[in-house]
Amino acid sequence: MATIDLDLKTICSQRTRNLLYTSHPTRYDPPNIYDQIPKYTKLQLDMRRKAEILSYNPSKSNTQTNSLSRKQKFAQIIKGTNINKTSLYTCLADTIPQPTSSSGVPGPIVYLVNDPTVPLYNYNTKTNAYGILNTRIEKPWEYFTDNSVQCYNRIITKLFTLKINNTIEDYAHNYNFQTPIQLFFSSESNNLISHDDFDFTYKVKISAITMAVLYNGNKVPMNSEKPYIIAPVSNFPEVEIVTRVLENNPSTSFDGQLYLGVLHVSDLYLPTQPGYIYDVQLTFTLSITQQAESYSWYNDIVSGVYCNNNVINKIQNNCIIKTIASNQPTVGFYINGS
Repeated sequence: MATIDLDLKTICSQRTRNLLYTSHPTRYDPPNIYDQIPKYTKLQLDMRRKAEILSYNPSKSNTQTNSLSRKQKFAQIIKGTNINKTSLYTCLADTIPQPTSSSGVPGPIVYLVNDPTVPLYNYNTKTNAYGILNTRIEKPWEYFTDNSVQCYNRIITKLFTLKINNTIEDYAHNYNFQTPIQLFFSSESNNLISHDDFDFTYKVKISAITMAVLYNGNKVPMNSEKPYIIAPVSNFPEVEIVTRVLENNPSTSFDGQLYLGVLHVSDLYLPTQPGYIYDVQLTFTLSITQQAESYSWYNDIVSGVYCNNNVINKIQNNCIIKTIASNQPTVGFYINGS
């Protein structure tokens, strides 16, 4: 397999895409005290914290007044020396409610009570630094895709993105992936009125499936000695659809879906250097058989395939799908490598 050419523009583009797929850092999620101690209300916990802040705890201040013991402050109060509002509050707040005006708090006056039985919550003596945690990605690669990827007939569509992480050890891997596929179709009516009852029959079949792998917008050369395998391709059933036109009634539009089974791709050989990002694309080619008379009654049928679709049954609106839905089980999109 040919090597991938790397220039500065390519490296910068890949770096940008890597940043888009960066895993989010671990979020700091502190415990909720209101759930842990339900017997205390938010008002009680907030009051306890306010009282602690206004008490000017000695360990939070280097002033001589705030460093005095409780007995020393009480002696000052009795003697009338060095008395201030803060000292008075500190001595008596444990037992006597004090108005906020006594502590110089502006605004409407409320009464503060320092209840030592209430836990002191959210009162930090030291500020913790919660920086971004470096999260190690253990997976050697990651993939990114969506549910119900809509692939129209003959239109190149990205199925998933494969990101190679820094923990990769081997220089290359063989990848296998699978996706459940569901045929969809629809047609708009021309609203003509019939003088008889009659049916139109449509047949839709997957005639070809091709794949391309892109690195930075350029196709990656595939391994010619051991090419990848897509299965099944021609083994998917032909879907027969019947729509009915009733006498003296305008024709109505129709649409539907049918689960066809699981598409498997194996032996997809790719270089796996750390930081590589690949886009894997699929193209479905559908063959459609339509009665010539139906063109007057309906516009051309629009059809395609849903990949990664969780709907694995039959949906039919104003039509009958005679083909039976596949009973093949699926786990959705899945990829592995070796």
